[in-house]
Amino acid sequence: MNEETKLLDLEVRKALAKIQNNIDELNKQKELIKNIDFSKPINEEEWHEICKTPLRSSDILCVIIRNIFPQAKNIKRYSNCVVFDLLDFSISIPTYNCRGISISTKWYIPDKDIPKLELEHYDNILRLKKYFELVDTKSVWYKFVHWDELAKCRISNAEYDRKWFLFCKWFLYYKWKNDRRKDFEKRLEQIQLNHKKNVEEYIRKRNDAKERVKILVNFVLPLINNFSTKYTKYSVWEIYTIEQILEMEGIKDDE
Repeated sequence: MNEETKLLDLEVRKALAKIQNNIDELNKQKELIKNIDFSKPINEEEWHEICKTPLRSSDILCVIIRNIFPQAKNIKRYSNCVVFDLLDFSISIPTYNCRGISISTKWYIPDKDIPKLELEHYDNILRLKKYFELVDTKSVWYKFVHWDELAKCRISNAEYDRKWFLFCKWFLYYKWKNDRRKDFEKRLEQIQLNHKKNVEEYIRKRNDAKERVKILVNFVLPLINNFSTKYTKYSVWEIYTIEQILEMEGIKDDE
Protein backbone atom coordinates (compact mmCIF):
# COMPACT_ATOMS: atom_id res chain seq x y z
CA MET A 1 0.00 0.00 0.00
CA ASN A 2 1.56 3.27 -1.15
CA GLU A 3 1.56 6.54 0.84
CA GLU A 4 -1.35 8.04 -1.07
CA THR A 5 -3.52 5.00 -0.42
CA LYS A 6 -2.59 5.07 3.28
CA LEU A 7 -3.54 8.73 3.48
CA LEU A 8 -6.90 8.12 1.81
CA ASP A 9 -7.60 5.21 4.11
CA LEU A 10 -6.76 7.34 7.19
CA GLU A 11 -9.09 10.16 6.11
CA VAL A 12 -11.92 7.72 5.41
CA ARG A 13 -11.53 6.10 8.86
CA LYS A 14 -11.48 9.53 10.53
CA ALA A 15 -14.65 10.53 8.70
CA LEU A 16 -16.36 7.25 9.60
CA ALA A 17 -15.32 7.67 13.24
CA LYS A 18 -16.75 11.19 13.28
CA ILE A 19 -20.01 9.94 11.79
CA GLN A 20 -20.14 7.13 14.32
CA ASN A 21 -19.56 9.63 17.16
CA ASN A 22 -22.46 11.69 15.83
CA ILE A 23 -24.61 8.58 15.63
CA ASP A 24 -23.67 7.61 19.18
CA GLU A 25 -24.49 11.11 20.39
CA LEU A 26 -27.83 11.11 18.56
CA ASN A 27 -28.67 7.68 19.97
CA LYS A 28 -27.77 8.96 23.42
CA GLN A 29 -30.05 11.97 22.92
CA LYS A 30 -32.77 9.68 21.58
CA GLU A 31 -32.65 7.51 24.70
CA LEU A 32 -32.57 10.59 26.90
CA ILE A 33 -35.71 12.02 25.31
CA LYS A 34 -37.51 8.68 25.44
CA ASN A 35 -36.77 8.30 29.14
CA ILE A 36 -37.64 11.80 30.35
CA ASP A 37 -40.07 11.64 33.24
CA PHE A 38 -42.13 14.81 32.90
CA SER A 39 -43.60 14.34 36.35
CA LYS A 40 -40.26 14.77 38.15
CA PRO A 41 -37.77 17.65 38.45
CA ILE A 42 -34.31 17.35 36.91
CA ASN A 43 -30.92 18.72 37.94
CA GLU A 44 -28.70 21.22 36.13
CA GLU A 45 -26.63 18.59 34.31
CA GLU A 46 -29.75 16.86 33.00
CA TRP A 47 -31.16 20.23 31.93
CA HIS A 48 -28.14 20.97 29.76
CA GLU A 49 -28.13 17.45 28.31
CA ILE A 50 -31.74 18.00 27.23
CA CYS A 51 -30.77 21.40 25.81
CA LYS A 52 -28.31 19.62 23.48
CA THR A 53 -31.26 17.88 21.84
CA PRO A 54 -33.86 19.36 19.47
CA LEU A 55 -36.04 19.92 22.56
CA ARG A 56 -33.96 23.07 23.11
CA SER A 57 -36.27 24.82 20.66
CA SER A 58 -39.42 23.27 22.11
CA ASP A 59 -41.87 24.60 24.68
CA ILE A 60 -41.34 21.31 26.51
CA LEU A 61 -38.60 23.25 28.33
CA CYS A 62 -41.34 25.33 29.94
CA VAL A 63 -42.95 22.13 31.23
CA ILE A 64 -39.60 21.01 32.64
CA ILE A 65 -39.14 24.37 34.39
CA ARG A 66 -42.55 23.98 35.99
CA ASN A 67 -41.47 20.58 37.30
CA ILE A 68 -38.26 22.04 38.75
CA PHE A 69 -39.97 25.12 40.19
CA PRO A 70 -43.68 24.49 40.80
CA GLN A 71 -44.07 28.11 42.00
CA ALA A 72 -42.81 29.49 38.66
CA LYS A 73 -45.09 31.86 36.75
CA ASN A 74 -44.99 33.56 33.33
CA ILE A 75 -42.60 30.94 31.90
CA LYS A 76 -41.32 31.93 28.46
CA ARG A 77 -38.78 30.28 26.18
CA TYR A 78 -36.35 32.35 24.14
CA SER A 79 -33.54 31.35 21.80
CA ASN A 80 -30.87 31.14 24.51
CA CYS A 81 -32.76 30.93 27.77
CA VAL A 82 -35.99 30.30 29.59
CA VAL A 83 -37.25 33.12 31.80
CA PHE A 84 -39.89 33.05 34.51
CA ASP A 85 -41.01 34.68 37.75
CA LEU A 86 -40.30 32.95 41.04
CA LEU A 87 -41.96 34.58 44.06
CA ASP A 88 -41.94 37.87 42.11
CA PHE A 89 -38.24 37.59 41.23
CA SER A 90 -37.26 37.49 37.55
CA ILE A 91 -35.23 34.35 36.82
CA SER A 92 -33.38 33.18 33.72
CA ILE A 93 -31.83 29.78 32.97
CA PRO A 94 -29.57 29.43 29.90
CA THR A 95 -30.28 26.83 27.25
CA TYR A 96 -26.78 26.99 25.81
CA ASN A 97 -23.63 25.51 27.33
CA CYS A 98 -23.34 27.88 30.30
CA ARG A 99 -23.84 26.87 33.90
CA GLY A 100 -25.60 28.97 36.50
CA ILE A 101 -28.92 30.69 37.05
CA SER A 102 -29.63 34.41 36.69
CA ILE A 103 -31.66 36.44 39.17
CA SER A 104 -32.64 40.02 38.39
CA THR A 105 -31.39 42.54 40.98
CA LYS A 106 -32.67 45.77 39.42
CA TRP A 107 -34.95 46.19 42.46
CA TYR A 108 -32.04 46.52 44.89
CA ILE A 109 -31.25 49.84 46.57
CA PRO A 110 -28.07 49.82 48.70
CA ASP A 111 -27.97 51.35 52.16
CA LYS A 112 -26.55 54.78 51.41
CA ASP A 113 -26.78 57.99 53.38
CA ILE A 114 -30.20 59.63 53.32
CA PRO A 115 -30.21 62.30 50.57
CA LYS A 116 -29.07 65.68 51.87
CA LEU A 117 -30.40 69.09 50.98
CA GLU A 118 -27.39 70.48 49.12
CA LEU A 119 -28.15 74.09 48.29
CA GLU A 120 -24.66 74.30 46.78
CA HIS A 121 -26.31 73.00 43.62
CA TYR A 122 -28.52 76.11 43.60
CA ASP A 123 -25.94 78.90 43.61
CA ASN A 124 -28.42 81.78 43.28
CA ILE A 125 -30.70 80.37 46.01
CA LEU A 126 -27.76 79.87 48.34
CA ARG A 127 -26.56 83.46 47.84
CA LEU A 128 -30.03 84.90 48.37
CA LYS A 129 -30.52 82.78 51.49
CA LYS A 130 -27.37 84.27 52.97
CA TYR A 131 -28.46 87.76 51.85
CA PHE A 132 -31.80 87.62 53.66
CA GLU A 133 -30.15 86.17 56.75
CA LEU A 134 -27.79 89.17 56.81
CA VAL A 135 -30.68 91.59 56.23
CA ASP A 136 -32.73 90.04 59.05
CA THR A 137 -30.00 89.66 61.67
CA LYS A 138 -27.44 92.43 61.12
CA SER A 139 -27.67 96.06 62.21
CA VAL A 140 -27.98 99.01 59.84
CA TRP A 141 -24.44 100.07 60.73
CA TYR A 142 -23.08 96.60 59.91
CA LYS A 143 -24.88 96.60 56.58
CA PHE A 144 -23.46 100.01 55.71
CA VAL A 145 -19.87 99.06 56.58
CA HIS A 146 -20.03 95.57 55.10
CA TRP A 147 -22.04 96.47 52.02
CA ASP A 148 -19.72 94.24 49.93
CA GLU A 149 -21.03 91.11 51.69
CA LEU A 150 -24.56 92.03 50.69
CA ALA A 151 -23.44 92.92 47.18
CA LYS A 152 -21.76 89.55 46.70
CA CYS A 153 -25.00 87.86 47.71
CA ARG A 154 -27.12 89.80 45.24
CA ILE A 155 -24.76 90.13 42.27
CA SER A 156 -23.68 87.02 40.39
CA ASN A 157 -19.94 86.72 39.67
CA ALA A 158 -19.31 89.68 42.02
CA GLU A 159 -16.03 88.09 43.15
CA TYR A 160 -14.55 88.94 39.75
CA ASP A 161 -15.33 92.67 40.00
CA ARG A 162 -12.88 95.27 41.31
CA LYS A 163 -14.11 96.70 44.59
CA TRP A 164 -14.71 100.22 43.23
CA PHE A 165 -16.73 98.79 40.35
CA LEU A 166 -18.72 96.54 42.69
CA PHE A 167 -19.35 99.61 44.90
CA CYS A 168 -20.82 101.47 41.92
CA LYS A 169 -22.98 98.54 40.86
CA TRP A 170 -24.30 98.10 44.37
CA PHE A 171 -25.10 101.68 45.36
CA LEU A 172 -26.20 102.83 41.93
CA TYR A 173 -28.46 99.89 41.10
CA TYR A 174 -28.59 96.58 43.01
CA LYS A 175 -29.11 98.03 46.50
CA TRP A 176 -32.38 99.57 45.31
CA LYS A 177 -33.46 96.74 43.05
CA ASN A 178 -36.47 94.69 44.19
CA ASP A 179 -35.08 91.60 45.92
CA ARG A 180 -38.27 89.61 45.15
CA ARG A 181 -38.16 87.96 48.52
CA LYS A 182 -41.51 86.22 48.13
CA ASP A 183 -40.33 84.57 44.92
CA PHE A 184 -37.17 83.43 46.70
CA GLU A 185 -39.12 81.99 49.64
CA LYS A 186 -41.49 80.19 47.30
CA ARG A 187 -38.56 78.72 45.34
CA LEU A 188 -36.74 77.67 48.53
CA GLU A 189 -39.92 76.08 49.87
CA GLN A 190 -40.28 74.08 46.64
CA ILE A 191 -36.67 72.88 46.84
CA GLN A 192 -37.19 71.78 50.44
CA LEU A 193 -40.44 70.05 49.51
CA ASN A 194 -38.73 68.18 46.65
CA HIS A 195 -35.95 67.17 49.03
CA LYS A 196 -38.48 65.85 51.54
CA LYS A 197 -40.11 63.77 48.79
CA ASN A 198 -36.69 62.42 47.74
CA VAL A 199 -35.94 61.38 51.31
CA GLU A 200 -39.32 59.68 51.70
CA GLU A 201 -38.87 57.91 48.34
CA TYR A 202 -35.39 56.72 49.30
CA ILE A 203 -36.63 55.37 52.65
CA ARG A 204 -39.56 53.60 50.95
CA LYS A 205 -37.35 52.00 48.29
CA ARG A 206 -34.73 51.02 50.84
CA ASN A 207 -37.33 49.38 53.09
CA ASP A 208 -38.77 47.54 50.09
CA ALA A 209 -35.28 46.36 49.13
CA LYS A 210 -34.62 45.04 52.64
CA GLU A 211 -37.89 43.11 52.59
CA ARG A 212 -37.06 41.63 49.19
CA VAL A 213 -33.61 40.60 50.42
CA LYS A 214 -35.28 38.68 53.25
CA ILE A 215 -37.56 36.89 50.77
CA LEU A 216 -34.59 36.23 48.48
CA VAL A 217 -32.47 34.69 51.24
CA ASN A 218 -35.20 32.80 53.09
CA PHE A 219 -37.29 31.50 50.20
CA VAL A 220 -35.92 32.10 46.69
CA LEU A 221 -32.28 31.04 47.06
CA PRO A 222 -33.15 27.77 48.87
CA LEU A 223 -35.37 26.83 45.90
CA ILE A 224 -32.76 27.85 43.35
CA ASN A 225 -29.90 26.12 45.15
CA ASN A 226 -31.59 22.77 44.51
CA PHE A 227 -30.88 23.41 40.84
CA SER A 228 -27.73 25.55 40.83
CA THR A 229 -25.61 27.41 43.37
CA LYS A 230 -23.93 29.56 40.74
CA TYR A 231 -25.61 32.96 40.34
CA THR A 232 -25.00 35.08 37.25
CA LYS A 233 -26.15 38.54 36.16
CA TYR A 234 -29.63 38.70 34.69
CA SER A 235 -28.49 41.34 32.19
CA VAL A 236 -25.40 43.46 31.51
CA TRP A 237 -27.38 46.53 32.57
CA GLU A 238 -27.85 45.41 36.16
CA ILE A 239 -25.41 46.82 38.71
CA TYR A 240 -25.31 44.32 41.56
CA THR A 241 -24.73 40.58 41.67
CA ILE A 242 -26.40 38.35 44.25
CA GLU A 243 -23.05 37.93 46.02
CA GLN A 244 -22.58 41.70 46.24
CA ILE A 245 -26.07 42.17 47.70
CA LEU A 246 -25.49 39.49 50.32
CA GLU A 247 -22.17 41.10 51.23
CA MET A 248 -23.64 44.62 51.48
CA GLU A 249 -26.47 43.31 53.64
CA GLY A 250 -24.00 41.50 55.91
CA ILE A 251 -25.36 38.07 54.97
CA LYS A 252 -23.03 35.10 54.54
CA ASP A 253 -23.56 32.69 51.64
CA ASP A 254 -24.08 29.76 54.01
CA GLU A 255 -26.76 31.49 56.10
